[in-house]
Amino acid sequence: MGLFSDWTEKQIGIIRGLKGRSVVGFVATEIAFRGGDGADDGPPQFEDRSLPFMQVCPLYLNLDSDQTFRFITYQDDEFWGICFESQLNAWEPELDAGSSDSLFRTRKLDGFPTGQVQSVEVHLDDDGQIAEVLLNISGDPILLVAGEVHERQDGMLSDNQ
Repeated sequence: MGLFSDWTEKQIGIIRGLKGRSVVGFVATEIAFRGGDGADDGPPQFEDRSLPFMQVCPLYLNLDSDQTFRFITYQDDEFWGICFESQLNAWEPELDAGSSDSLFRTRKLDGFPTGQVQSVEVHLDDDGQIAEVLLNISGDPILLVAGEVHERQDGMLSDNQ
């Protein structure tokens, strides 16, 4: 693979190994897009109609084999990546709605597709980081993108990918 590290090659192999597996559910720790940092910031905002995605870390895929895969994003200096952090046996994180001013909440993602992972695509950025993972689960795509959204001083949102 040339520019890619042994670690990245191993990560790609593990992620691609999800093909053919069966997903029975998702759990994620959501990170608010806005608010929740202090009394003046207002309540945390986890949804925004202008943003067609969720901001989560970690993301747990529960498999029918009583295994759980945990995906996280990481920052390597100025670059972001996605990695498989651990494989857990029949484990699910404690669900936590978060307090009214918490930036985080952990919940089941009931609207996400379940079933067989029909295909897995791993996309790298120019620096060899895993930038995107596209899972096709029972015909429905789930796109994981490395990065995070930050609220600017003017209240607008910007991304770091």
